[in-house]
Amino acid sequence: MLNNKDIQDITTMIRTDMDFLRVFDCRCCGLCVSNWADEQRCVISTYKTGNQINCRGVNSIMKNIIDGVIDYSEDINNVIWRCASCHLCIERCELYVDPAVYIRKLRCEMVDRGIAPDSFKDVFKSIEKEGNVWNAPRAERMDWAKGLDVPTVETNPDFEYLVFIGDASAYNPRNQRTARAFIEILNKAGVNYAILGSKEQTSGNEAFHMGEQLLFEDIAAENIALFKEYGVRKIVCLSAHGYDIIKNEYPNVDETFDAKVMHYTTLLRRLIKKKKITFSNELNKTITYHDPCYLGRHNDEYDDPRYVIKSIPGVTFEEIPHVNQKIAVCCGGGGGGIFMRRGDGIPTEAIRYNQLKDTGADIACVACPMCMQMFEGENENAEQKIVIKDIAELVYENMDK
Repeated sequence: MLNNKDIQDITTMIRTDMDFLRVFDCRCCGLCVSNWADEQRCVISTYKTGNQINCRGVNSIMKNIIDGVIDYSEDINNVIWRCASCHLCIERCELYVDPAVYIRKLRCEMVDRGIAPDSFKDVFKSIEKEGNVWNAPRAERMDWAKGLDVPTVETNPDFEYLVFIGDASAYNPRNQRTARAFIEILNKAGVNYAILGSKEQTSGNEAFHMGEQLLFEDIAAENIALFKEYGVRKIVCLSAHGYDIIKNEYPNVDETFDAKVMHYTTLLRRLIKKKKITFSNELNKTITYHDPCYLGRHNDEYDDPRYVIKSIPGVTFEEIPHVNQKIAVCCGGGGGGIFMRRGDGIPTEAIRYNQLKDTGADIACVACPMCMQMFEGENENAEQKIVIKDIAELVYENMDK
């Protein structure tokens, strides 16, 4: 809960920090909310149409605080934690006003004051204690690989690619299947790779976006030191979030960090083009694909996943109409969204899940473990479920072995 001093201090920060003045570029034109389906106007609020707490609304709130009309409050604070940092709001903004910038700054301020949702605090404690966001024992980090031939940085010190497995793929049972499939692909394709094994820990993505900046910097510095110790030059990430944070934020922690970072679909595309991965049998299925926010909008990576899917013989590719690529609706899991409830009404993941189903595709493909978890969560309560596969699973099941 905010006390009076918190309210006064944060109100003063908003009125004096230059990052908040950008909100006056917002003309309240509504383009930022025009990307959303009728049931929802922004991931910040999962209320139904008509609720004005959205990206445009938060800009207006900040304007009113800066102008001295209102002070920061507990109600405003509750809204700040809902942002999934999906960047859908700025896709059509002509002036590129990005609420996620000042929202993260506010979150950092809250965390410094010991104010955050309990679920977020639990994640921070888990990172500090176990090195992952799921409060799972460090000793179990390699359980996903039981029975697999997986080289580590110790057993294969001359590796070309370091595969960064990530928390979700290491610990979540559904995503462990994706990790195993990807390793099987690399082994079959003869790729010279290694993993950190039990030395791997979280990428720090959640700490960064949920407002624990100092914890993120510690994690990033530790990981960079480990990368340097083992001479890592190329990193392949299974998570779109891990890919984004290592590629774009690690250099801000250590300017000497210069390893090349890629998403796993980029490596799959290269292997297919080089005929290291081949297919013979026809799948004869209709496939649709959900663009992860942190692969698509945050990093402009749209082609590689589609190339991989379309390379499988017999695939009919079906785009989700109107809301794909740059204006794909978020799965709701980013920015800490997977760890909290974001209000009442229709949640983002339900909207996107229904859009996937409405294509009539036989299989809905994802390229991020967080998306997999969010949509499988919807599948659990659905009367008519959809088949959800990670692209790595689809490739492994249909490649020549």
